[in-house]
Amino acid sequence: MTAPFHILGDPSAPILIIADHASNHVPEGIDLGLPPEVMNEHVAIDIGVAEVAELLVKKGNACAILGGVSRLVIDYNREPEAAGLVPVHSGGHHI
Repeated sequence: MTAPFHILGDPSAPILIIADHASNHVPEGIDLGLPPEVMNEHVAIDIGVAEVAELLVKKGNACAILGGVSRLVIDYNREPEAAGLVPVHSGGHHI
């Protein structure tokens, strides 16, 4: 099982990096009905954001929280009551 988020670096660091769309992971048992190649596109993940966050943390003085689930499963940017929390359409794809 993949965690819903990952923390890199020292949580007491003065700089906090939030990379909420850092993963294209879809938990077991969820079928989005999309072709596998879509999961490597921007619609499913912010391409490169996890790697940039990791590099910044390695430079020091920063902590990063990386989202561990694709935005096609849940959008961490939304309030729990928001209509787009669990998307049904994204980037021209019906989920």
